This record gives sequence, structure tokens and C-alpha cells, in this order.
Amino acid sequence: MRRRIVSVFVAVILFAGVFELAIDIKPVKASATICIRSDGSIDPPTAPILTFDNMTYTLTSNINETLLIQRDNIVFNGGGFSIQGAGEAFNGIEMWGRSNVTVKNVKIIDTRNAMFIADCDSSFFVNNTFVNSAFHGLLLQGLSSFNYMLNNTALYNYIAIALTDYTNCSTVAGNNISDNDFGIYVHYSHYNTICHNMLFSNREPYDGFGIGLYHAFHNEVFQNTALRNIEGFRVYGGSTDNRFFHNSFINNSKQVSYPSWSQPGGNCWNDSYPSGGNYWSNYSGTDIFSGPYQNLTGSDGIGDTPYIIDANNTDYYPLMTTFPLLAWDITGPTMWVPDGKCDIRDVALIALHFGSVVGDGKYDVRADITGPIYLVRDGKIDIRDVALVAIHFGEEYM
Repeated sequence: MRRRIVSVFVAVILFAGVFELAIDIKPVKASATICIRSDGSIDPPTAPILTFDNMTYTLTSNINETLLIQRDNIVFNGGGFSIQGAGEAFNGIEMWGRSNVTVKNVKIIDTRNAMFIADCDSSFFVNNTFVNSAFHGLLLQGLSSFNYMLNNTALYNYIAIALTDYTNCSTVAGNNISDNDFGIYVHYSHYNTICHNMLFSNREPYDGFGIGLYHAFHNEVFQNTALRNIEGFRVYGGSTDNRFFHNSFINNSKQVSYPSWSQPGGNCWNDSYPSGGNYWSNYSGTDIFSGPYQNLTGSDGIGDTPYIIDANNTDYYPLMTTFPLLAWDITGPTMWVPDGKCDIRDVALIALHFGSVVGDGKYDVRADITGPIYLVRDGKIDIRDVALVAIHFGEEYM
């Protein structure tokens, strides 16, 4: 992957403790912009976007202009077509102050930021592809909340997905984050869920990470796979009260980085027993004993000794094997702990949350395993989720 001059400059800033160059980016408009207006009209009317109801909009050919969305409560379907940029000239899609917008199935190539989303809430970004963005694949900033970034692919971007400036209570799940300089970056943003992401070979030469948290509080990070990054996770800038569990750290140059200049932070690196902590490919312990204190005879899939991250951070229940990532195995004898089989427990747990939607107290993202798009969460637990478990009922894979 090519290395930009800005990469070196930002690396210097990282070591100084301020990683904000790529965050405070102002939108740069293209020489021409296609707009979905607040009244539902398309400007210009000759733009290759089709709608019959001013609610669902479909791209019908490739474009090389910014798409500006000014209407709430709509679906924009890229239909597999592309927004093609020209380096840093313009953003691919921009949204400001919008609510309940779904953007899906669009490929955005060679732009400044593939998607620039500010002060938006309750929106979905699903099954999109971001390639070779100069700054961000998907940038959410400025008091955005309750948004969902699901099953997107980010390749060769500077930062794949960024949640910044109080982007809170949002979910980043099921994304393929590969060969970027930096993967998922959470900056001054809190109470987010980051789960089920594949983070592979994000390798800015100084400290490229799979997931990075800077001054971020009360986030839950679980069931992600960080494989062959420079740093699996980076936690810094006084990030505290975050929970990391059921992640798989595999052959990263450094599994977890806490920079020496950064406040150590009080974070939790395991779930309670017997749910366990994370898998570490360089863990050298054994599994002979069991129990909360690992002093009972018999193995339990949890290492007998803790995994020490540094003087202030420890995984007390390191897993001996990588955590299952199959969507339909959501639980076992212990609640929310997959057991390598799809059985009546999985059916029962989905049934318990059946009928719930995002925003009500009964909804849990872990039971929302599919939607109209296969294995893409849709913010509700319904017959599709039940059907997927039923299809795989009785399967065992461990």
C-alpha cells in the first residue's frame, strides 16, 4: 500500500499524544454535486438515480460526483454501482443533520472521505465498500448517535471507519477492515458497540492498529478478530471504563498498545467466569484447572494463569481457542457464550427477544443475526433471525 506524506506527519503527532489531524476535516465539495433534496426531488433531475415514491432511491450507473443527502427517512441503494473520485478532490457521500437514512450497496473509490456523516442519528450504513480514501472510508462526527455500520468492506484507506466528536451509542459490526493504515478509530466517543469485525493487516508502518480508542469511555468491544496488524488494539488518551472480551488477537506485531505517554486507563479485559476473556496467540499458559480461581481439577477452555498486557491491564480469563464467529451460534449453557453448536438454546434466546427493535429495552444486537440482506443486521429481531437458526439447527462445528 502506498504511503502518503501525511501518514508520516500524523505518526509524529500520535507519539506527541494528539491524533486529530485526520479528524477535523472539513468537507470539500466537488465541482458538481448530485443532491437528494429535503422535498424528495433529485437535483439535477438527469442524475442517474431512480425513485418511484421519494422514499427509496436507487443508483442506476456509476457517478464521479459527491452525493449530498438532505432528506430524512429514506433508503439509498447503490445497486452495486460506484462513486468514483479523483484523490482528495471531494467526498463520496455527505449527510448533515439527517435521521433514519439507510445507505447500502454502494462502492466508493478514490475520494477524500468515502462517506462524511455529521450530526446524524438512527441511520444505517450497510454492505458498502470503501476503497483508497485519502482520509476516511466512513467518518461519523459531531454528535451523531444511534447509528449502525454493518457488513461494510474497507480496503486501502487511511482510516477505515472513524467515530469522532461524541458519536455515541452506535454499533460497528460485521465489517471487513483490511489493508488500511488504521482500522476502526473511536475518538472522544462513548457507549458504542464494536463487534464481529475482521481486522486484517492494517499496517501503517509506525503503529497501524485494528481498533484504536482515544479518550473514549464505556465502549464494548467483543468478538472481533485482529490478525497481523502492527497493533491489534491501541488504547490511549485516558480511555477508561471500556470492556474488551471474546476478541481474538492473532499474530499482531503488538497485540495491545498502551503508549507510555498515555494515561494507563481503567479498562476490563475479560468477561466474568466462565464466559472468559480474549484469545491471545502468544499466550503460553496451560489449561489443566477450572473454576473462577482456576484451582479445580479439569480443563474449561480458559488458561490457568492470566495474560498480562502491561502493569495496569490484565486478562484474567484468557481463552485457549479463538472465539466462534458463526452468527447462528449465539449462546450455550452460559448466556451469550457460544458453545460450538446450534441448538434449542439459540432458538430460545432469539425467541426471548423476538419482536424487539433498536431503541427498546428488549433489543439485543447479539440476537439480531440477519435481515433482508444475508447476515446483515437490520435493527429488529424477527422471523428472519428465527429462520436462520432453524436452517442451521443441529449443526456442530467444534
